Parts: sequence; structure tokens; C-alpha cells
Amino acid sequence: MDLSPLPRRAALAGLTGTALLAVGACTPTRQHDTALPPQSQPAAPVPSEDPAGFVKRQRDRIDALDNQIIALLRERTEVSRSIQQARVATGGSQTDTGREAVVADRYRAAFGAPGDEVATAVLELAKAQSGVPSPSARPSG
Repeated sequence: MDLSPLPRRAALAGLTGTALLAVGACTPTRQHDTALPPQSQPAAPVPSEDPAGFVKRQRDRIDALDNQIIALLRERTEVSRSIQQARVATGGSQTDTGREAVVADRYRAAFGAPGDEVATAVLELAKAQSGVPSPSARPSG
């Protein structure tokens, strides 16, 4: 997977809404990759000559984008797992609540209240894949 800024930005340019949120979660923290890409492509108007074909092409595009998002989330999970293993190996804790707050703040700043939900889902995905219990799975009291 080529993570250079230009192809990555080109691949992300057509994303909107939740899809963009999910991909933003996977964006490496190098300075040139931390900003979310501008939404340079407005929603395509529905062509009057073949609406069914248009819908199919757009759905195919969404399917391709979803596949990219899934791949990026898997990659992010692996990176997170390696960080957790390194922290534990040096006597640290498996989770870093300060870092989690930074991630949530980034999503909230970019997308408002829905950003919290996406950040939570992305963080929970990484925890579930690494064996860290989620807050809802932990015993209460």
C-alpha cells in the first residue's frame, strides 16, 4: 500500500461523512498526513438519462471505498496492537487514556458530536482485536 501523500489524498478525496471519519482514524500521524483532505468533489448530480446505471456505479464506488476503509482499519489495528505490546513489554499499561482523548478530540474537532462516536468505535475495534476488554465488558463495581 502506497502511503505517500499524493496517492493517499487522491484516494480519500471522494470520501464523505462516516466513511471519511473512519479513514481519518487510520491516517498516520506524520505531519503532512494529519489534516483531513478537503472535500473537493461535490456530490454528483443524478443524470437524467440513466438513473439506475448511475446508482449502480455510485454503489460500486461506495463498495470499493468501504473495502479501502476496512483495509485501513485493519492496518490501524495492527499498529495499535504493536504499540500496546511495546508498552506492556516495558512495564506500561496496555491502554493510554491520554492518547485516546487526543484521538477523540481530533474526530470531534473535525466532525462535531458524531466524531465522538466514530472515535469510540475505532478505539474499541483496536481493543477488541488486541484482547483488551472494552469498558462495557468490564465488570462493574
